[in-house]
Amino acid sequence: MEALTTFLSQWFNLPKSYAPFVDWGVRAAIVLLIFIIVAFLARRKRIERIIEWLDEKVGVIELTPADRSFFSSVIRGAFWLAGWFAIFYTLKLTAVLATVGLSAGVLTTVAAIANKELIGNVFGGLVIQARRQVAPGDVIKILDITGTLHTIGLTSCEVVTFEGVPHHIPNAKMLNEVLTNYSQAGFRRATIDFCYDPDESYPEDLEAVIEELIAETEGLAEGKTSGFVYGALTEKGQNVSINLYFSPDNWYKNASNARRIFLEKLDESDVQIGVPQILTLQVEEPEDEKKTKKKK
Repeated sequence: MEALTTFLSQWFNLPKSYAPFVDWGVRAAIVLLIFIIVAFLARRKRIERIIEWLDEKVGVIELTPADRSFFSSVIRGAFWLAGWFAIFYTLKLTAVLATVGLSAGVLTTVAAIANKELIGNVFGGLVIQARRQVAPGDVIKILDITGTLHTIGLTSCEVVTFEGVPHHIPNAKMLNEVLTNYSQAGFRRATIDFCYDPDESYPEDLEAVIEELIAETEGLAEGKTSGFVYGALTEKGQNVSINLYFSPDNWYKNASNARRIFLEKLDESDVQIGVPQILTLQVEEPEDEKKTKKKK
């Protein structure tokens, strides 16, 4: 800075008494230049381009409008903070510069402590991306919620149940809780549970209806045997579970059609049961294969 002031004084043949004015003039010009550069960099469109670049780099993590707004504020604030640091340094306001730097450090530390959950969720999203255990479109189960993973956000994941209900689960929960990815199993199992009164309906008639259901159901997985199992006998009647194994393609539509076919078959028969429901999707464990057999 002094060299530039000396050069300009000599260039314009100014007396030495003008040196302080030349020095402050140079500093003012530099401050104006810094202000123009920061204002140019902090333009909305330029920040949007930076965010688009970040969105491409984070892979399957999708930046929601709230995430974009947060990043936009952070980037704009970072540009202006750097600009003010440069301005204070240029104007030799070292005391102010030290105060601003100390205050920024304290505020950053306080914000980090106060928002440790937010930081944990952001870190969880990056780990989910790195591990690649799940991807948008997978059928998963987390925190007793079963559905399709719609998006992986910066702080949370959106899981949409088969009834169309969206659930926003923090990424830290996705990382630390037991997560089941049914899309990696190669098949889906839908269970139709109901109960019937053995005194009013014959088991043979019910089993005939179930056999017709299995025969007419579309989309069953190859190599998996669909069947039924008798459960406990309660005050409401005899519990029965029908296990249907579907291939991944259109499995939920096929399961819904199976429930409709089952109801139609019951209407054509003399079997009286409660209203059947397709329960939560499950994946068969190896030891369950011995249990899923027909009992007579």
